[in-house]
Amino acid sequence: MSRAWLTRLVRGVRARGSLPLLAKELLETAARRRTYVMRVLYALALYAVFVLLMPRNTLRGLNRTTIDMLGSGRQMFETLVALQYFGLALFLPALMCGRITQEKERDSLVLLFLTELRPWSIVLQKYLGGLVLMLSFFLLGLPLAGVAYAFGGLESHRAMVELLGLFLMCLQVGALALFCSAWCRSTVGSFIMTYLLGVVFYAGPPLSWLLLTVFCPSLSSWSSDRFVFLLVPPAVIEMNLIYRPVSAADGMLWLAPSVASIFFFLILARGFLVRRALTPSVNFLRPLFQRIDRTMKRLNRATGGVVLWRDSTNLPGDEPIFWRETHQRVLGKPHYLMRLLFVVETPLVLLCTGCAFFQTSYREELVVLSVIIGVLSALAALLVSVHAANTIVSERVGQTLEVLLTTPLSAREIVRQKERALRRLQFVVAIPLLTVFAIEAYAEAGSSGSIRNGGPIVYFLCSALMVVIYLPMITWLSLWISLRVRTRFQAIIGAVGLLTLWTALSPLLFFVADESGSDHAGWWRSVVLLSPVSVGFLNEFSSLPWSLGNPWLAASVNAALYATIALLIRWRLFADAESLLRR
Repeated sequence: MSRAWLTRLVRGVRARGSLPLLAKELLETAARRRTYVMRVLYALALYAVFVLLMPRNTLRGLNRTTIDMLGSGRQMFETLVALQYFGLALFLPALMCGRITQEKERDSLVLLFLTELRPWSIVLQKYLGGLVLMLSFFLLGLPLAGVAYAFGGLESHRAMVELLGLFLMCLQVGALALFCSAWCRSTVGSFIMTYLLGVVFYAGPPLSWLLLTVFCPSLSSWSSDRFVFLLVPPAVIEMNLIYRPVSAADGMLWLAPSVASIFFFLILARGFLVRRALTPSVNFLRPLFQRIDRTMKRLNRATGGVVLWRDSTNLPGDEPIFWRETHQRVLGKPHYLMRLLFVVETPLVLLCTGCAFFQTSYREELVVLSVIIGVLSALAALLVSVHAANTIVSERVGQTLEVLLTTPLSAREIVRQKERALRRLQFVVAIPLLTVFAIEAYAEAGSSGSIRNGGPIVYFLCSALMVVIYLPMITWLSLWISLRVRTRFQAIIGAVGLLTLWTALSPLLFFVADESGSDHAGWWRSVVLLSPVSVGFLNEFSSLPWSLGNPWLAASVNAALYATIALLIRWRLFADAESLLRR
């Protein structure tokens, strides 16, 4: 009797100790070709950027003594850690946001519930499956860490603490993405929610404190840096464990909120895994806007039924695709877009006005508004890119593309009408950006401490040209990618990933241009214009003449360059429409 009981116990321990779902995830990951392609590309990018960002005395070590090269290991290691953080922010959300939603889309999540796996086991094995792949990317940086340590200047304690911060950040972002995957029905929704929630989670506390100090300057004297970044592991380690050495107990206390947030997101993922397993795909914006419509119509009776916007026609006419996109899509209806614009524009104007006119110095104003512009520009590019990338591929997924192709319309005409419908969203996105640029230019025009080269006129014109050119360029590029893929996730990852890599060229090109020497330095530095954010960075931080020596010339060259690139992308989009849609 005891022997049979012991046998059952051993079998139970083995069954509970095995991780079949994790093994399945790892085997599927190992069988995909893209896993090795991504790993090779990540390694090439990491090693190339690390070499180019090495200290100058190291790169020119052939002409220097060994003593001059010693002590640069700390700077090299910090560069490596910064690159790993960038790779984490770029790859981990994309790797984790589809762990559960892909099971929902394949209708296989219910089958997992029929097995002996408990919800917690499913969550943890999905979590570990995504982390293993990301940690394998981090292991590619170990040889570079050894090189940095060999140059000296890097304490082992500091290296271990920095790696601890990187590991905790990986756990935190992975848990957040897994929660979004458990909440959302589709992988695309999970991808968007992960980035938006990440911005709120990490940037919300410091931006809220910044807003309080704008309207209550007396609070700026408080030392709050150690608390507003309490949920960001690298910031906590940098401010509380490195520059302010503390005991092990105090260090664990400072890291407790970050660690608690990991368990918090995992608990949320476990809770919503079952509750939202069979939730149908619902567009929450449509019911919200319809409820607002009913409320506005009831309130409008008091004004006599005034209508501020009336559609020119309720019939498709000669452009049925455009009519369908602007009447059936939530983000295509003009009155919905105007309400969305009002919700964004009102607090933005109040915030930027307070930042521009209540700061104690012009440099403080420049930094605050630059942070707002950076966040707003990233969100605008993400919204336009995701919406455009989902335009064509949603027809494939919904099996309506074949119906559209049976109409007398050509493929080029279908793409043209869909592209025209996206212009309304571009207009709504452009207005907040132009508002912030105009407020900063106006504040600078009335500031006696202005430090900007070229003045407010060249600043606003350069910024406005970027908005007018970049938004259509992002739309055409995302549409072109949408023509070439067959799933929403591939379209979103392709569009956002390509834009991110293109933008990431900026620090590399700045380094190349800065190392060019004095001969023809102005023209050689124009290589930074190959990254779309370079001229915006230079314009925002009063360094626009850095590239070509003249701010007007730099703005004109950048506008001409990217207008040409945008038109080439548009030409390629319509040229490939027929072959890519009818394949």
